[in-house]
Amino acid sequence: EDFTYAAGSLLTSNGWTAHSAGGTNAIVTSAPGLTLAGYPGSGVGNAVSLALSGEDDNRTFAVQSSGTVYAAFMVNASDAAVDPIGGYFFHFGPDPVGTAFRGRIFIKKDASNNIAFGLSKAATADPNVAFTPFSYSLNTTYLVVLKYSIVDGATNDTVDLFVSTTTPGTEPSVTLSAIDVSATDINPGTVSLRQGSATTSPTVQVDGIRVGTTWAEVTQSSVANVQHVVDYDGDG
Repeated sequence: EDFTYAAGSLLTSNGWTAHSAGGTNAIVTSAPGLTLAGYPGSGVGNAVSLALSGEDDNRTFAVQSSGTVYAAFMVNASDAAVDPIGGYFFHFGPDPVGTAFRGRIFIKKDASNNIAFGLSKAATADPNVAFTPFSYSLNTTYLVVLKYSIVDGATNDTVDLFVSTTTPGTEPSVTLSAIDVSATDINPGTVSLRQGSATTSPTVQVDGIRVGTTWAEVTQSSVANVQHVVDYDGDG
């Protein structure tokens, strides 16, 4: 999803579905889009801006019942709450999305305007949301990759997060892992953009959302197959 439709367009008119507060502070596209060297969605189309509270939207993909699901996107935060948890703005879900939100990604800031990314499998409160140090900056575009690993058995799927200012060609060490592993598992089939509480939600732009089952599928440009016709016997 590169938001390749006009600025100001409703997501719900372009393949997304509202699952909460439909029509209230509806999510629309904004120009320009985000850029990040090496990322296949860089500089393509527009972006979406999320702030305050209002409509939450989801988009479906083929439901996965085994293996690993990745969602990659660019994000740029211009503000966030000075709050123990901050607010989450992106997550996986089943299809239909329901309320089993999994892989929630949070942002908060400190008093010096440094930001931290947070992650949970399902939790929305301490002590079950893990956070990075406050080592990231406002008004900086990051590549964020959410990884949901489906593990045989019940209540044991794992969730990891990668945050980078570059586009690694191979999967790097994780930045953050969810600690509430015992939350109920899902078969991922949706990605969602969320606008939560007006007092805790980060103000962010999101662009270039890609979902796949490998790191390469979501972070690397596809290579087209090229057919070469060769006259081996020289007869034209």
